Amino acid sequence: MKTEITFICACILSVLLRILNVPYANILILISLASLALIYFPGGTYFFSGETIRDQNIQFSLITGLNLSVVIIAVLFWILNWQGAKFISMIAVPCPVILFGVATYLRIKKKPELNIYYCRMQIRTGFYFLLTLICFSFTVLKPSKKINSITFVEPGVSFEYDSSLFNLKKKFTASHVEEEAQFLTYKPNNAFISIQGQYSKIIPSQSAIDSLLQTSLNGVNKFENDSVKIVGKAAEIHYKDFTGFGFTATYKKRKQYALSFMVTRFFNGGFCTIFYNASSASMPDYNEGREILINILDGIKTHNRKEIDASDSILKSMYTITIDSTRKPAEMESSYTRSFYGNLHIQPALKVEKIYIKNGETINISQGKSSVFKIYCNDASKGLQEKTGTINVIDKFGRNAMIPFSFQYYNH
Repeated sequence: MKTEITFICACILSVLLRILNVPYANILILISLASLALIYFPGGTYFFSGETIRDQNIQFSLITGLNLSVVIIAVLFWILNWQGAKFISMIAVPCPVILFGVATYLRIKKKPELNIYYCRMQIRTGFYFLLTLICFSFTVLKPSKKINSITFVEPGVSFEYDSSLFNLKKKFTASHVEEEAQFLTYKPNNAFISIQGQYSKIIPSQSAIDSLLQTSLNGVNKFENDSVKIVGKAAEIHYKDFTGFGFTATYKKRKQYALSFMVTRFFNGGFCTIFYNASSASMPDYNEGREILINILDGIKTHNRKEIDASDSILKSMYTITIDSTRKPAEMESSYTRSFYGNLHIQPALKVEKIYIKNGETINISQGKSSVFKIYCNDASKGLQEKTGTINVIDKFGRNAMIPFSFQYYNH
C-alpha cells in the first residue's frame, strides 16, 4: 500500500498547488492520478498481493483494480472540471460500495490466511467510497446554475447569466457607429468582461473568420509590444461559432499576470465580440479561465429582427392600459398643485422599469409586479390635453422594450 499512499499524497499536494494557482499544478494532478489508475489496472494483481503474488484472490484483484481505476478517472474529471464529470461520477459511485460489500463477505467466508488481503481491500474501497461520495455531491447533487438575469446588447444579442457569479456594471452606446457594449465583472476573480455588439453588412464566411483571426492576432502582438509579454503562444478558440484567441501574459511594469480572451461571432445583421481579462499576482490557470469564457458563451443567444419585432407586437397586445383621474393624494398636500392627478392601471400586473409621460411623472414605481401606478401631469396650457407616454419593461430577451399609451384630460 506504500506505493498507493505515495501517489495519493502526491495528488493531494498537487491539488493544494492548484488552489494556490501554482503553474503546471494541473499537469501534476494528471500525472499522479493517471499513475494511480495504472497501478490499480492493470497493475492491481501485483500491488494488491501480500508477501507473494499468490497471497490474494486474483479474480477479485482484477475486478477491484478495474473498478478503482474508473473511480480514479472520475476523480480526475471532477478535480479538473472536465466535461463528462457528472456522468462518470454516477458510474463510479456504486463501485466502491459493491466492492466493500464483496470484500467483507469474502473475508468472513473464505480462507483465513487471506484475512489481511481482504482487510486492505476493505480499507481501499471504503476510502474511495467516501472520496467518490464527495465528488458525487459536488457534481451531481449540487443545484444547477440558475439563470436569473438577462441583459441585451444591440443588434440582437442577449446574455443570460447567474447574478451570483456576474455583476452587471454599465452599458455603453455609441449611436454614431451603431455599437453597443455591456460591461460585467466575474465576482470570484474580479475579471473584466465586455460583450460588444455592432451592426455590420459583413456576410459570415470563412474568409471573414480568417480575416478576424488575423486581425485579432495582430492586436495581440501589438498589445505585447506595448505593455505585456505573452507567455507562450496565443491559442486559437473555436466554440459555438465564436472564433478568437486566448493567452496568458506578464505585465512589463508591474509584477502581475494577465489572462485574456477575445472571441467574435458573425450573425445576420452584425457581430458580437467578447473580451475577458483577469489580473492576478500569480500565474493564472488558462484552462480555468477558458471554462469561465465557455460559461459566458453558453449564455449568449442571437435574435434576428423578425423575432424582436414579433416580441414587441405581442408585448403591446398582452396588456390593457387605462387611466382615470383622482383627487390630489394626501401625501402631496404640502406640494404645489399639478394640472392632473390620476391612476394608471395595467392588466395583468407587470414589473415596470419606468413610465414616461411628457410633462408628467410617476411617483410609485415598485420593485415587483404592480397593476396600479400613480401619475400626475404639470401642463401650463388650458383646455383639452392630449397626452402620450410609454411604459418601459424588460422583455424576454433582456431588452428595454416600450409599451405606448395615450389619454386625454381637460385642464381648467
